[in-house]
Amino acid sequence: MCQRLIPDFEPVSIEPAVAESSARRSVYRVTDRKGTQRLLKLFLDDDRRGADDDALATEAAALRQLHGLGCPVPELIASDEAVGAIATEWLPGDTLESRLQNGAIGPEERRAVIRTLVAVDIAFRGITRTQGAERRERVKKELGARLREDISDLKVGPPWFVRPGHNGRWNRALDEAVELLIIGEWNHGSLDCSASNIILANGRAYVIDLSILGAEWCERRAVSGRDGGGSRTLFDSATASFYSDMAGAVESGDEIEVRLDLHHLLLLLRALNRTGDVKPTGGWAAGGGANGDGMMESGDRELLAIAHRPLGPGQVEDSLRACLISSGIQ
Repeated sequence: MCQRLIPDFEPVSIEPAVAESSARRSVYRVTDRKGTQRLLKLFLDDDRRGADDDALATEAAALRQLHGLGCPVPELIASDEAVGAIATEWLPGDTLESRLQNGAIGPEERRAVIRTLVAVDIAFRGITRTQGAERRERVKKELGARLREDISDLKVGPPWFVRPGHNGRWNRALDEAVELLIIGEWNHGSLDCSASNIILANGRAYVIDLSILGAEWCERRAVSGRDGGGSRTLFDSATASFYSDMAGAVESGDEIEVRLDLHHLLLLLRALNRTGDVKPTGGWAAGGGANGDGMMESGDRELLAIAHRPLGPGQVEDSLRACLISSGIQ
């Protein structure tokens, strides 16, 4: 396969790019006799998301275009749909996911990730604007409908993390949040911009997986980089402010920061709602925390603590946070 894809490259070793991740067994690091390394990605026909000919063509085209615009993505070396693989430059570094989990990411690296997210976003924004106004409006309505569907589970019950007696205020704040978010900007871009698909290398951050593209709210795509399997997050108030400054070329940075905080908060709350770890039998004590009949898992406490911390000022976010039980973590 290597010979056909990159005939001038004579590999002496091939190993999984991320040995501990079964999800990445289709991605390999290939080394030649000179020590030059390449990344080999196989698009296997095994019914996995993003593992087909369309995904290969999508990623190859996106890498060519974005790299040509100077965006921080790996350089495409070769692609072959018949072989079902692409080869790119190898980026030696850590994933954002691993840095977040290890707590080993500093302010400058956070800013590097933000610069990358905004740069790729701006590049895709130009592609999005080539579409007709009618199509753009239709896509925006579809995104609004999906956003309402996404939060529908947060309005049922209510969720375990809502204070007793706050259901009405909670649902009103959720409705206000949707109305505020649907006036935001959207564009086409990655639908898998997770922390595991961002590499920190050579003082920069790179997006490494562009096989699944589609429409998304700009700020929601940015905050989706939170590690879905843990309680770490890229964003704090300083990082959010930096993002709004970088992305605020067209509109007010304050408006961007409000939407970023809302998307961030809603993603955290949906993650909490999915865990189902806490099932108190006697309700929650006023002021937050378990009343002795229910216990909170440590991961949920940490997520809830993050949810309580605003990324910036905003009345709707304040209303939602006022309805949350206490995490018990200061």
